[in-house]
Amino acid sequence: MSSPLPAPKLPKAPPQCEHFKTNGVRCGSPALRHRSLCFFHQRAADLRALRRERPSVGLHLPLLEDANAIQLALQDVVHAVAEDRLDMRRAGLILYGLNTASANLKRVEFEPRVLREQEDISPVLQPLIDFILHDGRAPEDSTYAKLERIAEGIDVKNAREAAEKLRA
Repeated sequence: MSSPLPAPKLPKAPPQCEHFKTNGVRCGSPALRHRSLCFFHQRAADLRALRRERPSVGLHLPLLEDANAIQLALQDVVHAVAEDRLDMRRAGLILYGLNTASANLKRVEFEPRVLREQEDISPVLQPLIDFILHDGRAPEDSTYAKLERIAEGIDVKNAREAAEKLRA
């Protein structure tokens, strides 16, 4: 009588960012190696620490290429005004620029047209997409269908016994 095969060891999930958002939801992005925060939250924490150490550090706005960047820039301007690092006139001009950038988001495209129009799907992902789109049934000509046909012909008990013999 053969003993059952040991369960395969699954790789350990990477540690998650320990930042909690204001709504109480944990960030959940992978944490940086040897850190407790993800890239985004670690960068924000480092910037806050730098500003505490050197209050004269100026305002460095990100490239305003998407809505997230504009939101971050807005946050930085509000913090700078609240901490008296930015005068009201300059803050008003920057906020006007951020408002313009926000309004222009619909009309700007920073990616090359070739990348935007590219509809090629990775050959590795295509069978999985087909499988999902066919409600868990693989299309007849797909790799998954071929694997299903092969799997139907395998006697699991005999396969385990054969594997045990190979190990011995």
